[in-house]
Amino acid sequence: MLEKSSNPRVVNVSSGLGSFALFHDRIESRAATVPYAASKAAINMMTVRLARLLPHIHINAADPGQTSTELSGNQGHSIHAGTDAIVNFALAGPDGPSGTYADRTGELPW
Repeated sequence: MLEKSSNPRVVNVSSGLGSFALFHDRIESRAATVPYAASKAAINMMTVRLARLLPHIHINAADPGQTSTELSGNQGHSIHAGTDAIVNFALAGPDGPSGTYADRTGELPW
């Protein structure tokens, strides 16, 4: 069905904990986050691979950042602010990015 769209896109929701470049600098880098971080690293790898395998579909990964939810102990910014990167990728035009990873402030390192 995506291939029938005039502007097909997939937005995977990732995390800075899934970034090899960012993980070492994060306070959240503790043992309890290993399964979560591994799942987000897998999403990042899947995003890159699918973007290369399906160049006619825009496939990106968005990091909502630390968002105030039960998972974060209600720490962080609002849920609305956490959706910025996701919405930006979802609403991008046909010339929008593909195979990128970003948060609400811009592109992130994988």
